[in-house]
Amino acid sequence: MQPRIYTYKITFEEVSYYYYGSHKERKYNEYYIGSPVTHKWMWDFYTPKKQILEIFNSREDANIIENRLIKSVLNDKFCLNENCGGIVSSNMCKKGAKKLVDNKLGIHSRSKEQIKIDGDKGRETQKKLGLGIYSISKDERLKISKKVGGNNVKSGHIQELGKKYGKLCYENNLGMFGLSKEDRKESSRKGGKVSGNEAYKKKTGIHSFSKEQRIDIGKKSGNKNKETGHIQELGKNQVKKLNTMKWMCLITNYVSTSGPLTIYQRKRNIDTSLRVRFED
Repeated sequence: MQPRIYTYKITFEEVSYYYYGSHKERKYNEYYIGSPVTHKWMWDFYTPKKQILEIFNSREDANIIENRLIKSVLNDKFCLNENCGGIVSSNMCKKGAKKLVDNKLGIHSRSKEQIKIDGDKGRETQKKLGLGIYSISKDERLKISKKVGGNNVKSGHIQELGKKYGKLCYENNLGMFGLSKEDRKESSRKGGKVSGNEAYKKKTGIHSFSKEQRIDIGKKSGNKNKETGHIQELGKNQVKKLNTMKWMCLITNYVSTSGPLTIYQRKRNIDTSLRVRFED
């Protein structure tokens, strides 16, 4: 009998784990039970069984089918294969990332300030050389963004992801939910100033448009909001809320609504930011 080339599946009598592979025999029906690396201990600890799935005329054909078998189950928790044609499983990626963080290797060996400086330098270089996203005109980038955004809205993928992530953060007090109400306000205020100044300097966001373009965008948005009536209703509710909300001056303890308190503080040369929400 001639030696065979085949794909196989390893299972274990005691557990539900499995492993796919391919093998080229040196002699017919030689003993071979796989060549594991990452989870080799399981072959020693449990009882492995081999099932020959398909026999091939060439090793190349066997490799193609092997990759196809592994790729479909690479991230299954019971699959012991950790690599498929250069693609690494999510489990190995997590372990690798944890190792980098724990040992401060790669990007984790650098401070946030260094990473930001490198990122800014990289963007400037890309702009000068017209590489990456900057190899595409502004109009083309807008067109691509609209198309991608439209696809995401249709599929509902981003909305669903946002809901799941938001719920996770809320339940575990992560991100903004880990901050007090006062800290969130302060972070928002500081973040708004920083991002606003950066956008103005680099002419990004709203500052990338000319005055005429901003006016045109404002008109279109205003007309659309008039048609829906959403903003008018929202505005009425917001104005009502603002008109009844009380604030206290931190210097004199004077209490009033927002507008009158601003006039009061300005007349006395008091910084209008020196106020806190007053709860009855």
